[in-house]
Amino acid sequence: MLHLTGSTVAVGRDWGDGDDTAEDRGLKHRPKAATRDVPVAPPLVRLLNHHIKEYPPGSNDKLFVTRRGAGGRYVPTAGQPIPNNTYGKAWRDARAKVLTPAQQHSPLARRPYDLRHAAVSL
Repeated sequence: MLHLTGSTVAVGRDWGDGDDTAEDRGLKHRPKAATRDVPVAPPLVRLLNHHIKEYPPGSNDKLFVTRRGAGGRYVPTAGQPIPNNTYGKAWRDARAKVLTPAQQHSPLARRPYDLRHAAVSL
């Protein structure tokens, strides 16, 4: 089970409550202190356990963080949120590996958000 306590969302500078482009928030449509237990398939548990062993959480207890410091050098404790453009690059790289050229040129899952409209999460 994953015990979810909230989310970190990317917001534009003019749209958030503070000066940062990321905000920690509670779970959507739930009280601020609410939690949610989500069942997880054993293969994902193995992947997450491996990830945690290989890359311990950042100083802010975030599970997926950058490990790069000034000049792109490796800093194991950097622990900054992953920049938004990183997700897009990883998504494009994954599409290139698994889709045919014709599928890559189609709108098929062009962005991760497109999966929402295809009901993939269901």
